[in-house]
Amino acid sequence: MATSIATAKCTRCGRALRSATSIAAGMGRTCKAKVAAAAAKCAAATVYKPAQIAKAAELVELAAIVRVRFAVFTPVSSRGDDLYMVNAATRTCSCPAGEKGLACYHLAAAEILTAA
Repeated sequence: MATSIATAKCTRCGRALRSATSIAAGMGRTCKAKVAAAAAKCAAATVYKPAQIAKAAELVELAAIVRVRFAVFTPVSSRGDDLYMVNAATRTCSCPAGEKGLACYHLAAAEILTAA
């Protein structure tokens, strides 16, 4: 009889998580600190509103944004029924706000993950 043990992995770097706190958070303390620092740096920029930074941090924390390639990400919409494409290098997003040329929280989340 074969058994397998599922190992919790960090949503940022993919390393195995061992502590209960890290498993609950979805990332290790080092990655969590890097994401927090990147979020603070992103918040210091005047491009995004505080509510957008909060939603972007929540998107990262819930692992609702996935890196496809180096600067390309796929975040989940706020309703959870759609995926968008974000290119952090060109600062574009396929969401309705992004298609109008506005800075959206999906782009902020991608910048946070890129900077972390």
